[in-house]
Amino acid sequence: MNEGDKGRWKIIKPVVSTDEIVNSLKKKIEEEPQNINYLKQLATLLYKQKRYEESFTYLEKLITSGVRDSDILSQYGNILLERGNHREAKTYFKEALDKNPNDAISQEGMLEIAKIEERIGKARRKIIKYAAITSSVVIVLMIISIVFTKNPFSFILPNKLYQGIVAYYVGKTSGTLKIETEPASVNISIDGQNKSFTTPAEVILKKGEHTISISKDDYKDYSTAVDIEAGKTKTVSISLQKQYLLVSTGSSLYQVSVDLKEKNHIGSPVKDIITPIEVSPDGKKILFYLGPPNSEDCSLWIMNPDGSQKKSLSEGMNGVPYSPSFSPDGKKIVFVCNNQIWIMNPDGSQKKSLTGEMVGFAYYPCFSPDGKKIVFVSLSTETKIASLWIMNPDGSQKENLTEEISVGAYLPSFSPDGKKILFYLRYNSGIVFPWIMNTDGTAKIKLGEALKMDIIDAIWYP
Repeated sequence: MNEGDKGRWKIIKPVVSTDEIVNSLKKKIEEEPQNINYLKQLATLLYKQKRYEESFTYLEKLITSGVRDSDILSQYGNILLERGNHREAKTYFKEALDKNPNDAISQEGMLEIAKIEERIGKARRKIIKYAAITSSVVIVLMIISIVFTKNPFSFILPNKLYQGIVAYYVGKTSGTLKIETEPASVNISIDGQNKSFTTPAEVILKKGEHTISISKDDYKDYSTAVDIEAGKTKTVSISLQKQYLLVSTGSSLYQVSVDLKEKNHIGSPVKDIITPIEVSPDGKKILFYLGPPNSEDCSLWIMNPDGSQKKSLSEGMNGVPYSPSFSPDGKKIVFVCNNQIWIMNPDGSQKKSLTGEMVGFAYYPCFSPDGKKIVFVSLSTETKIASLWIMNPDGSQKENLTEEISVGAYLPSFSPDGKKILFYLRYNSGIVFPWIMNTDGTAKIKLGEALKMDIIDAIWYP
C-alpha cells in the first residue's frame, strides 16, 4: 500500500462475540477458580444478558466467598426477587443500599417489594376478616345447635347421622367412665392430667387401662386403676375419707380439721383402751405377743387371721421386739429391740439394725404413708434430750427434725397424706403438749396456742 492509499482505507479491529467472552472467562475460571475478578466479570456479563440462572451460580459463589460489592448484592437480590423470594431479596437490597444509596437495581427492587408486601397485607387482612366472620357464624350456629339438639354440627349434619358417627367411633375405640364421689366436688386426675369435676360425671376414654386419682383438700387421696372396654360404661364409686385431728382436753374430745380452722365437740374421751395387735395393711396377717407382756418370756409372733401358720419373729434376737409396725405395702416390719430400731421381712428374715451407729436410744418408729420414710425418736445419752429424726427405710439419710428444740420430743405420727407429722413435747415441768410440723421439720405449730385451747392429746383421723 502506497502513501496515497492510506487515507482511503480504515483499520478494522476483529469483532469478538459476547459468547466468546463468556467462554473465555469460564475457561479462565476453570484455571483459576478463586479469581474474584473473573467471577465478577462473568457474573455481571451474564446478568446484563439476562441469563439470570447462569449468573446466579457465579453470584452465589461470590456471596459465599464474602464479596459484598453493592452491584453484586443488588444483582443477586434481583434474581431472588425474580424467583419469588422477596423476603430474602429485601435483605440483599438493603445491604447494597447501605453501601451505595444510589444503586438503581436495589432502589427499583425495594419499590417492587413494597408493592408485593402491600398486596400481601391486603390479602391477609381480607382473609382474617372473612375467617373471623366465618368463625363467628360457625360458633354461633354450633352453640345454637348444642342448645337445641346437642349436635354441634346440626346445621350441616343431621342428628341421626351425627349420633351414629359418634356412637360408631366411641364404640370402636373408646368407652365411658362414670365417676361418683362423696363429696361431689373433687379434683380428678386421669393418667396424670388434672381436672376439676362435680360428680357424678361421665368421661369418654380410649379403651385400655387408665389411672384415676381423686383428691380434695383435707381429704385422704384415693387412686385406682380402671380398665375401659370399647363401647361399655365403667362405674367407679368412691367415698373420700376426711382427715381430722382428734384432740383431748382431758375432759372433752374434739374433732379438728387439718387446717385448724374447724373444731367440733364430739364427747368425752375413751380411756384405758389398749390395742396389743398390729394388723397388716391387706388384713392377711396379725402380729401378736406370746407370753406375759414386758417379761423376758414374751416374744413377737405372726399368724393368719384364723390362727393358722403361727411363726415366731423373735428368733435370733437378743431381746424382746416391741412396737412392731408394718410398712404400708406390708412387705416390711419395723420394730424396737434393745433400745434400737430394726427392720425385717414379715417372715422374720433379713433382720437389720437401722440406728445401731447412733449414740443413745431409738424408739417410736413410724412409717410414712408412702413407705419411703421412717420417723422415730432418738434419746441422746450425752444431752439427755429426745429428738425426732427421719430416715429412709434402709437407715440412710438420717435428719434431726427438732434439733433446735431443747425439750424432749415423743410419739411422732404422719398425717394420712404424709405431709405433716404430729408429735409431743415434754417440758421440764413434766407437762406434755401436742404439736404438728411439716415432714422436713419446718412450720412447727403448738396446737393449744393455735386453737386457743388447753390441748393435752391428739391423733390423726381417720
